[in-house]
Amino acid sequence: MKREYTSQIHLSDLAILEQGHLFRKGISNLPMGNISLIQPNDVAQDKELDIDGLHKVKYNDVKESSILKKNDIIIKTKATNPIALMVEPGNNQFAVTNHFTIIRIIDENISPKYLTWFLNTKQTQEYLSRMMVGTSVPFLKKTTLMDLGIPVPHRKIQERIVMMNELHEDEDQLTRQIVDLKKDLVEQLSINLLKGE
Repeated sequence: MKREYTSQIHLSDLAILEQGHLFRKGISNLPMGNISLIQPNDVAQDKELDIDGLHKVKYNDVKESSILKKNDIIIKTKATNPIALMVEPGNNQFAVTNHFTIIRIIDENISPKYLTWFLNTKQTQEYLSRMMVGTSVPFLKKTTLMDLGIPVPHRKIQERIVMMNELHEDEDQLTRQIVDLKKDLVEQLSINLLKGE
């Protein structure tokens, strides 16, 4: 079904939402396990995933719906920061705990990367943070996510938005590297001065 630009479409019309696996008896790290388990602390504020530090579990220890598929998006729904990210399974299989909701796109008119970008925009993040409930452990209700309005422009516009933001992130990373190199250089020059060089 082809769709022209629509101002707002509910996420529930674009995707199926699945809750991650609830480990009632705690999580044991099994180095010989065949599933890499993503927990809240594995996702940094900058939306980077520490793949090497993930716990391993057995395939039979997690429900099948909590195992990630290609183009799945995960979002922290039991945390103060509802960060969203895509994890490409590749040669590894990943599953998530119940601190995450898995967003499985069912509408070909929306790009997973675009949807991930939209979920991480400042405006969306502020809205989702305001909608969290609970005192000791804030969480985002599934219905809140399902009712979230998503603007769905033409795929070419989505791709352009994604490309612009990827270029910005690359530039930001390079800028941080330059700052770190300058800091190291100044520190080394200062040490050389102390040594009288």
